[in-house]
Amino acid sequence: MENTRERRRLRDWYSISVDTVRLWLSGTLALFLLGVGYLGYLDWQERRLERSAFAWVARSETLLGQAQTQSDVRVYREELSYAEGRLERARASLELRDFADAERHGRDAHQVLSGILEAQRLARSIAWFRSVQGDVRFRRGERGEFQRAFARIELQDGDYVMSSANSSAEIHFREEDAVFTLRPGSLVKLTRQLAGRQKTLGEMEYGWVALSTSETSTGVRTRSADLIVAENSRASVALEQGRGSTEIRVDSGEATARSSGSGESRRLGGLQKVELRQDGTFGATVDLPERVDLTAPEDGQGVNIDAQRDVVLEWDPQPGAVRYALQVSGSRLFAETYVDVTDRRRPSTRLGLREPGTFAWRVAAIDGRGNQGPWSESRWLRVDSYRNLALEVDRSPPALEVEVFLSGNLALVQGRTEPGATLEVNGEEISVAADGTFVSTRWLFGAGRIPLTFRAVDAAGNDTVRQHWVYLDEA
Repeated sequence: MENTRERRRLRDWYSISVDTVRLWLSGTLALFLLGVGYLGYLDWQERRLERSAFAWVARSETLLGQAQTQSDVRVYREELSYAEGRLERARASLELRDFADAERHGRDAHQVLSGILEAQRLARSIAWFRSVQGDVRFRRGERGEFQRAFARIELQDGDYVMSSANSSAEIHFREEDAVFTLRPGSLVKLTRQLAGRQKTLGEMEYGWVALSTSETSTGVRTRSADLIVAENSRASVALEQGRGSTEIRVDSGEATARSSGSGESRRLGGLQKVELRQDGTFGATVDLPERVDLTAPEDGQGVNIDAQRDVVLEWDPQPGAVRYALQVSGSRLFAETYVDVTDRRRPSTRLGLREPGTFAWRVAAIDGRGNQGPWSESRWLRVDSYRNLALEVDRSPPALEVEVFLSGNLALVQGRTEPGATLEVNGEEISVAADGTFVSTRWLFGAGRIPLTFRAVDAAGNDTVRQHWVYLDEA
């Protein structure tokens, strides 16, 4: 009996397969590697957060230095004090190695300082792009690179604007309510200067620039002349690269040209032009033909291309005109044209219709000496097709991303929309950068829930609306 128990005790052990041992070892190794990986991930996160915190603090310090050097810094002393406080807390958190807190306060300071600089930039703005066609570019001051221009971009004193071939732009000056029109191949520097007792708005390097004034006389300057345009007038300057002479013409109103070389002045009335020679002297004043009045078709009239393959364009004949210039374009700036001829002998022409679209057309009279008068007002012609609409209509609403940060009664809004779109906040327009980004600050009044309604509108008229609610405590 005891021998039996002894045998049982001798056999009191367990058999484990090799596969099970391998499974345990694999699991242990996997857990070890997972732990090492997790610790590595935590270390990477800590290092990433540390780098991010230092970066936000450094960026905020840079913006703070820029804001403090501006002449109007006292206007934003309350916002500046708030940003300085946030930046100080971020620095203290860095010393304590609380990188999450440092990043948060550094980011807050950066957002407020960005808003201050944006407000300062807008305060320095003297003009904006009212419309742009083709590849038009601008540069801030004497340094940096030229950037692509879009409608609504703000322009500052000292900015350069350049139009390449087949491109054009209209620039509106707010204070003077004047408009520069740049034709293809032009370069102008925007600057407010005094020419004698008169103000000029730009220095023309080369190309063709027209200036339309309203209630204030102003002008444009070239290397060889100053042109002062009277109120409610339209005049232009043409200066080709490599050419010594300058052509000055007045389509309506009055203007005075003064030679920089000889000091001679020439007063021009409407429908007159003069050449300023390379030696600084003026040529004879030349009278120009009258402006043409268009008669048919009516502005915006539609034509069905399925029913007719051409349309007759008509205008009133001008006394003294021996021929007419005609332009047809897809834009009212006429930088790029489908038709550009100067040989129309009669006050009408037949325009063939090849495809649907919307086209602008205009006419100018040319006299027997080859002098061309001012262009007529342009008219739009809409060509439709019920079978095959080749013209693609943009019906996609613009993208709109918005962030709102609140500090007391000060709201900082930032985000991105479609480049070239306009943006309103509660019905008030704010500036959008060339890449579609925007930053702005707003003071809010009242208490409780207050809505901020953002509306972005693209060039085709499509809009996107976003609404954010913020809560203000009672004072």
